[in-house]
Amino acid sequence: MRGFVIAIGVAALAAGVVVLRKDAPGGIGRVWELVGPADQGRVDFAHLARRPGRNDALVCPAAFCAAPVDLIPPRYAATADELLATLRSLILANPDARLAASSADELRDRYVVRTPLMRFPDTVEAVALPAGEGGATLAIYSRSLVGSSDFGVNLKRVKGWLADPRLVKLQAAD
Repeated sequence: MRGFVIAIGVAALAAGVVVLRKDAPGGIGRVWELVGPADQGRVDFAHLARRPGRNDALVCPAAFCAAPVDLIPPRYAATADELLATLRSLILANPDARLAASSADELRDRYVVRTPLMRFPDTVEAVALPAGEGGATLAIYSRSLVGSSDFGVNLKRVKGWLADPRLVKLQAAD
């Protein structure tokens, strides 16, 4: 029995080291690479099929996305360039986020955002869209790599960005 308790203790200690190493070699962030690449690739918003497990979140104007959305974004009194730059600055203020790809021509960014403790990788695609009269709006799709449910993490994250004062102050007074 004593040997079993020691084995459990050693296993718990090893698991703790893996979690604490985060994204370093041998860390929990690297374990998820066994499931697939953290960056899940580009999103085609016009032909997007939502995941059945609800481990994603979609914010999109109706005319841009065919899939059912969680939120319709507001119109912003900013150019699409300004809007994407503001969103980029607030996303990258999170030390657990990194820019995976960007296209200035398409006003499109893709990020990998990791959860703080277990380092689950989520891929986030954001596109800034012109919305008339010099304004713009956003399409954002955030999706988990691991699991069939994210306990609402992706939707909470996107709602947090949309509620950030840096974006709220840019909202148009339509």
